[in-house]
Amino acid sequence: MPRSADDGALGLRMPPAFRSIKHRQQEQSVVTRSATVPGGLHVSRSSPALDGEVRSVDSPTLPGSNRASNPQSAATTRVDDEEEDQDEDEEEAARSSVAPTEEYLEDERASALRVRSSMELRPGAGQGAGGTPRDRYGFRKQTAFLSEQDYDRWWAGYEPHLMRRKRKWVRLMRESGLYGGGTNEEGEDQPVRFPPRSDKLRRYVRKGVPAEWRGNAWWWFARGPEKLAAHPGLYDKLCRQTTGLRNADTELIERDLQRTFPDNVYFRNSAEGSGPGAEETVLVRALRRVLTAFSVYMPTIGYCQSLNFLAGMLLLFVDEERAFWLLVIITQRYLPGVHEVSLEGVNVDQGVLMLCIRDTLPGLWPMLGANFDGQRYDNFLTKLPPITLCTASWFMSGFIGVLPTETLLRVWDCFFFEGSKVFFRVALTILKLSEHDVNHLHDQMEVFQAIQNLPKRLIDANHLLEQCFSRRSGFNHISQPEIARLREFVADRRRLLAQTANPTTNPENEPIDGLTDLEAFKRLKPTTKRRGLQLSKRMKSLKIKPSANSLAS
Repeated sequence: MPRSADDGALGLRMPPAFRSIKHRQQEQSVVTRSATVPGGLHVSRSSPALDGEVRSVDSPTLPGSNRASNPQSAATTRVDDEEEDQDEDEEEAARSSVAPTEEYLEDERASALRVRSSMELRPGAGQGAGGTPRDRYGFRKQTAFLSEQDYDRWWAGYEPHLMRRKRKWVRLMRESGLYGGGTNEEGEDQPVRFPPRSDKLRRYVRKGVPAEWRGNAWWWFARGPEKLAAHPGLYDKLCRQTTGLRNADTELIERDLQRTFPDNVYFRNSAEGSGPGAEETVLVRALRRVLTAFSVYMPTIGYCQSLNFLAGMLLLFVDEERAFWLLVIITQRYLPGVHEVSLEGVNVDQGVLMLCIRDTLPGLWPMLGANFDGQRYDNFLTKLPPITLCTASWFMSGFIGVLPTETLLRVWDCFFFEGSKVFFRVALTILKLSEHDVNHLHDQMEVFQAIQNLPKRLIDANHLLEQCFSRRSGFNHISQPEIARLREFVADRRRLLAQTANPTTNPENEPIDGLTDLEAFKRLKPTTKRRGLQLSKRMKSLKIKPSANSLAS
């Protein structure tokens, strides 16, 4: 199908809703970094908002203002404003050009530690003070998809669960001789090490890590101590070297600092948010240092959409040096290539997700594997289906802004312990939960909106993860080696297209090797485990118990 002027990199005709978003993005006077990959996503590398909505960064004209009624006075005022802005910029540059001392960085970390310590994360702790009702992480209880009553009703049943799990965690840590290794300011035990990996520990992690231990647990599960030991003092050195740095990345970072969790009390000085001239909170200053240091340390990424939210969430639980290294680990090991300039990593992962949907959710595939016109096609790896415009943001943001906060953090517990396969399993679970609603829809835009909105209502983390890891109906068969194998396959298919496709001789991106993506996937040799699962399902339908010989065949 020929592309129109408004077609995206998918090679599909975009509906009016998406064209309007694209046009608003083009109208922004913001320096952006974007990338278009053959058959992939075209994603802006600035991040005005998680939901893709573009907001103007220009200040609106004040109501009742008559400054523009006199052209001469308006011109004079503009000159004065420009001179004032220039003076402020020079003063800011002068202040920021002074490298922070070790004492300053230590004071900042001590202040951030006091902020984290003030968070009442323990079960039974207060749920926010005065003003807008908030959860224990400083976010508003009420959202566009959940009422305060919904939250309180869920919390009343969830809090006893947290207290039971905390007692079991304490017992496990004591049995392992790891309880009592460190304490917080209130004298409570804060484990800094955790037991060796085991099925039992995995079950405990899936049922939730105590919130007050979460930062240390993530750090330990991600092998953060090894990373830090291999690069001692590097983060502080980067902080000093990047002081006063001005480039395209730092411009985007400065803009996105004010857009990072604007309703969270720990990122704003007041419960309702702060104005542009308000003093920055200690976590906002830490976020700037982390993102700037990261942009220099990881030049293949620099600064990319959603990194501010990943780092911001980490800063609620760990100090800034650990947040920096966890961000490095996430982008290097857990989600390789997803945030790089080419964005090819996120396209590869979306291709893997599409294969998983086709294989495990055949009832949804006819709708999700179709283009905006409802037509199915077999080259869905090199020309990703439109639904990936939604699911790609799930992976790039780590489900921040997609799932309610408590559910998100429970997913992250499993993510740091088990790897990126958790994101694929959670994405499939969300889609499975939406299957009933989606199958009653016929318009692609309605399907897109239904899948985009459903996870924002999934406040019951226990239910979501039980569905995700259920032995009978979950997605436990999707292992990390299987994800790695599928990533390699999808990357090879897309690399073949990128190397041999020619817009003159092959304008429709026809299969270069004579095979469609679907045909190539069917030729991919299945793993033994995958074949065993298929045989088990086939024999189960015939009410025959599979033998060891049949599974080995």
